[in-house]
Amino acid sequence: MCIRDRYQRRVRGLLRARAMVRIQLVLLLVAHVARSEMEHLDMPGGTFRMGTDTDGKDGEAPSRMTQVKRFHLDATPVTNSDFRGFIRATKYKTEAEEFGWSFVLDMLASTAMKDSPETQKLPDAEHWLAVVGAWWRQPEGPDSTIQGRENHPVVHGALKDARRYCAW
Repeated sequence: MCIRDRYQRRVRGLLRARAMVRIQLVLLLVAHVARSEMEHLDMPGGTFRMGTDTDGKDGEAPSRMTQVKRFHLDATPVTNSDFRGFIRATKYKTEAEEFGWSFVLDMLASTAMKDSPETQKLPDAEHWLAVVGAWWRQPEGPDSTIQGRENHPVVHGALKDARRYCAW
């Protein structure tokens, strides 16, 4: 199976799970309750309208009522520095590292990454690029770094990565 087929297969799976847009934000939304020095917010469950009825290109259509259970949320996002501490302590490898690529919003990717033959644009998600070498320490691909962004929110975290971080 060629790289493009693997990318398209993964994108379709993510779209079906309605998780593609959220995959980079998961670590921002999941509380790491074990870390008592952080302030946590108790978010009540409820029903809300998720999605759009105007533009379904990114898998967010049609809008629908969605139920969420009660959850905890950190008052501040998990930063690159926080996540680096977790990685150093546990030697954990994120899914983006294991896969060898991750999605990057096209407006954030460098011209070099956009023009790279390894970078894939997908018809089902045109505003996302599948960038080889993108992971939390190289947020826009191999030509980027988190240096100077230690206090920025960590990106390229999958649900599995967030759960591991929370358990830590």
